[in-house]
Amino acid sequence: MKKEEREELKEIINKNIYIKKCKSNKNKDINSLSYFYADLNLSQSDNIKVGNGLEKLLIDIVKKNIELKDIKKKNIKGIKERDNIFMDEKNKKIIYAELKSNLNLDTEKSKDTVKKCEEIEKEIKKEYPEYEISMNLVGLR
Repeated sequence: MKKEEREELKEIINKNIYIKKCKSNKNKDINSLSYFYADLNLSQSDNIKVGNGLEKLLIDIVKKNIELKDIKKKNIKGIKERDNIFMDEKNKKIIYAELKSNLNLDTEKSKDTVKKCEEIEKEIKKEYPEYEISMNLVGLR
C-alpha cells in the first residue's frame, strides 16, 4: 500500500463515528480469573498466558500427586483442542478436564462448550472403548 493510500485510510478510520465513540473496557468480569489481578492491567494476550501457565501448573500438580498418565496429544489443526486428558490405567478410566478461566459463559459459549465436550467424549470413547470416561468442566478460579 502506498503512503498516500495509507494516509487516506487513516483519515477514514479517524473520522468514523463508531470508532470515535469506542472506549476501552478496563473492568474485569468477577467470574474471570483475571479479576484477581485486575490491578496489574495486563493485555488480553497476557491474560491468556496466565491461563495457559495455570493449566500447565495444574498438569504438573496432578502428575506429581496422582497416578495418572497425561495422554494429551499435540493439537492438530481442524480437530477440537483437548485441554487435559489423563489415563488411570489401573482403574481403566479416562479423565477429561475442560478448563475455563472465565465461567461467565453466555448462551452461545455455553452451547459451544457443551458441544465441544460431547464431541471430545465421542472421540475418546472410540479411542479407548474399554475405558470409563469422566468428563469435567473445571473453573480455574
